[in-house]
Amino acid sequence: MYNGKMKLLFLATLLFSLSSFPATNYLKCIGKEEAKIHKNRWGGAYKALNQSIINEFAMFSESIEMNKEIEKKICSESTQKPSLVVLEHMFLGDELFFSSINSQDLKQHAIDKTSIESFTTSSYYIFLDYLAALQIEIGQAHCLKQEFPHLAKFYTRARYILSDVGMKTLVKEIPDKKKIFEKLQSENWKASCSPKDKSQ
Repeated sequence: MYNGKMKLLFLATLLFSLSSFPATNYLKCIGKEEAKIHKNRWGGAYKALNQSIINEFAMFSESIEMNKEIEKKICSESTQKPSLVVLEHMFLGDELFFSSINSQDLKQHAIDKTSIESFTTSSYYIFLDYLAALQIEIGQAHCLKQEFPHLAKFYTRARYILSDVGMKTLVKEIPDKKKIFEKLQSENWKASCSPKDKSQ
């Protein structure tokens, strides 16, 4: 009961914030995704991921803009799991954000640059949390390793990395990142887990 009230409070606060205060377009789009998640009563790993992305975007200044092509994709009704799309572009090394502030305003420009760099680093750990939550959601010990062997290796090694630089290097070493994210956006792979996994 308490969790249900907290979820409603989070959603109400989010919708109030988006409607009452200036917000970037990409934050509004991810906010709409949260409303969609609540309406359809989706839970689990993706819901937690979406909320993490919202929290990160909410800390950005309005002068931080998103690449227009990527923003259009994220805001499209046909895009499944836009928060995963955000992480996909971060992991692919795409220039997702930029400051619209004139470089002559050195202070704000520097603040924006720091915020963008901070999100880049945070995205690695957000993804790790997503994988951990996904593992719990599936409830099958070997399923994630079976379906995403490269991610399983990344997840295992990342837990022992103590520096952001080391984490960035690990991310670069993940092969076939685009294919991995395309597969994650689909629910079909979950049905491919072996009967052995399902019995555990």
